[in-house]
Amino acid sequence: MADDYEIKDVEKAIDDIMQSYEKDKLNNRKFEILELLEQDIEQENKKRLEKELSEIIIRLAKIK
Repeated sequence: MADDYEIKDVEKAIDDIMQSYEKDKLNNRKFEILELLEQDIEQENKKRLEKELSEIIIRLAKIK
């Protein structure tokens, strides 16, 4: 398959795919959290979600 798509560095291609998957997963969770934060939730849960959101944003910044 690597030859069909003229992929020179198979390991880099795999890393790129894994990174893309991780980025999509984090973005999906980010939007889930944003939706949850719009709801009326307990303060403790809100703080936990805000902390998780902050960590996700940092991880996304490192990926890009």
